[in-house]
Parts: sequence; C-alpha cells; structure tokens
Amino acid sequence: KYDKHILKFGGIKMNDIKMLKYFFDKDFKKYEELFLKYGVKRIFSSKEIISAQGDTLKYGFYIKKGIMQVSIGNEIGKEKTVAFIGEGGLFPIGINKHEYKMEYSMVERAFTDVIAYQLEYTTLRELIINNSEMAIDALEHYCDFTNFMFYEIASLSYDSTYTKVCNFLYLFLCYGPYKDNIIELNQDDIASITGASRIQVARAFQDLREKHIIKTNRNSVEILNLSKLSELCSREVLNNELEWFFRRAIMIIDKLERMEGFTSQEKK
Repeated sequence: KYDKHILKFGGIKMNDIKMLKYFFDKDFKKYEELFLKYGVKRIFSSKEIISAQGDTLKYGFYIKKGIMQVSIGNEIGKEKTVAFIGEGGLFPIGINKHEYKMEYSMVERAFTDVIAYQLEYTTLRELIINNSEMAIDALEHYCDFTNFMFYEIASLSYDSTYTKVCNFLYLFLCYGPYKDNIIELNQDDIASITGASRIQVARAFQDLREKHIIKTNRNSVEILNLSKLSELCSREVLNNELEWFFRRAIMIIDKLERMEGFTSQEKK
C-alpha cells in the first residue's frame, strides 16, 4: 500500500505543495491587535453590501467574525463570485488609492453576519512600512491570490461545467469554512462561483446524486464520497499534478490486483 502523505517526487513532499482555495482566512490573524487599534469597527448583516460596484476602493477590511464574499459585477447587474474572506483575513490590501477601472466592478458583501475593521489604505501603508513581517505576509497573500486567479482563468477557459462544479465542491469542502461534509451554499451560489448557469449546475448535481457522490438539500450540499468526487476533478485541484497521476496509478494497480492471476509476486 502507498502513503500519499509521505510520497515524494523530486524531493518535494506532496503535502508541502500549496493548495488552490476559494476561501482565504487566518493570513493576518497575528496582526489582529493592530487592526483593532487602528481600524474602525463595522457590523454588517448577512447579504448586506460592504462595498458596492462603482465605489472607489480606499479601504481594506479585516474580518474579525463571519465571512465576506468578493464578486465582480457587470453593467447589467450580474455577478461572478471570486472568493470568500474568512476570520483573520484582510481584503483588499491597498497602499494607495487605485485608479484601475476593473476595481470599480468589485462588490464586497457580507455572506454571513460580519464584524469587520475598516482600515484606510493610507493606514495599511503605514502599518506595512513599519512591519517587515506584515509586508512579507501581504506579498505572500497576493501570491496565493494571483495563483488562484490563474487557475480561475484556465478553468473558465477550458474546463466543462461538470468539472468546474466538482472542482469547487472538492476545494471548498477541503479548504473552506464548513465541516461535517456539508457545504452551506445553494445552486445559485455555486452557479455564480463557477460562472455557469443554474440549469448547468442542476444537471451536474443530478449526475453526482445518481453516482451517490452528493446529497442536496434546499440550501446545502452534502458530500457523501469525497474520494469519488476527487476522481472527477481536474489535475490542478488535487495536491498537485503529480498527485493526480498518482491517484490514477493507484486506480490502475487496484484494478490489476482484482484481475485473475495477478499476484503481489508478479507485481514485484
């Protein structure tokens, strides 16, 4: 038997590889005392707008409690969910007033009830200048976020809706805020996240239910078989591309072991 947690390729442990994620939290938890000191406490109810489309971005929000949803809107009012920021997360991280037109399309909304601390970009700039460790963590955060954006571009360009839905369910369950194999999102939420239509998501869910991989309720999805779900994901979503090949190698070995006349001695 093989232990994927200690398997190495080229000297790199697979569980040392950073994972893609839709949910960003805890990256700035150790600076909470500073943010509470210099920020302005804001309380938002679930679904309340924190920063609307068309607003000039000049504040970062440190999430003390709850989850903030970040989306990109278009001129006809549709939105594509980009990411979720959880407790200990900070977004957006700015050091000057930005003039990028795309940023006027950003929408920040309380996904749950949220307690946040609002920090002006000028304040964040001073904190970062005076704290080299915070500067490194901010850079690390943007490296992670940029890597995730590269994945989003590739996924939206090349993956089928079915693969995108499987990818999201796998990533959000493994690296999101929910436990007990239940994701508290409905089909409209997942359509917004994956860039698919609600009908396309419904079709993907129907197939996954028939395969006994998921069970759906009104506003949640329960993952019944994470292993089978992972087999339907693209290679970028697993620990890395090498794990994707490793999983499939194990599937082939398991199949061969079930074949008549294939013994462990022959395998050696």
